[in-house]
Amino acid sequence: MLRGMPRLFFLLKNRLYKADKIFTQTTGEERDTLFELARTKEGGIAAEIGSAYGASACFIAAGLRNKNSKLYCVDKWNIEYRQENGEVANYLYEEDGRLRQFRWDPIDARMKFTDFGGWKSQCPAYSQFLENTEMFSHLIRPLRGDSTAAAALVRENIDFLFVDGWHEYEKVKEDWTAWSKRVARAAIVAFHDSGWAPGVQRVISEDVLPRAIEHRYLPNMFWAILE
Repeated sequence: MLRGMPRLFFLLKNRLYKADKIFTQTTGEERDTLFELARTKEGGIAAEIGSAYGASACFIAAGLRNKNSKLYCVDKWNIEYRQENGEVANYLYEEDGRLRQFRWDPIDARMKFTDFGGWKSQCPAYSQFLENTEMFSHLIRPLRGDSTAAAALVRENIDFLFVDGWHEYEKVKEDWTAWSKRVARAAIVAFHDSGWAPGVQRVISEDVLPRAIEHRYLPNMFWAILE
């Protein structure tokens, strides 16, 4: 239920039924929350770090809805998610031509990589993102590349920022340092994977909570309104 509304009706009303079927590691509750948060910034400027196949981007864009809104989606789109033996396997297409599988190591609190030789075809993630987000393409501005470099290309102040990139502390810190410079007064910021990634948790504790006038934790997502 969303504001007393059956979820199927909510999805249909906001043109999100197909978007809700896109492969994503966000839950339905998290996507609905992103919609609600973006809706409070209707007509504003938003940015998403880590867009993958576009599921969360659709929910954010639907919340912004106003034709004057803009959603910057930042990603290298060089990661492919494959179903293998009933589980999701993650593959990284490196710029030097290597294909590497990666997984999170909870002991070292960082990603571990295994080389699979060279790749012979382009990663399909970007074309799938464009196809999945076509309905909201009038609002979405893809920025393909490193997130810290992309931050320098954005001139507007950001009203809503969703961080869902890498999970190591150094990487999360780099993203926050680059993009927080563009965050507007009373902006909303949200972080995915706050339930299990120590690097995400540390950046929230060190840099976000001291500036928060209101915040909330979901099982694996955090959001705050900044002063």
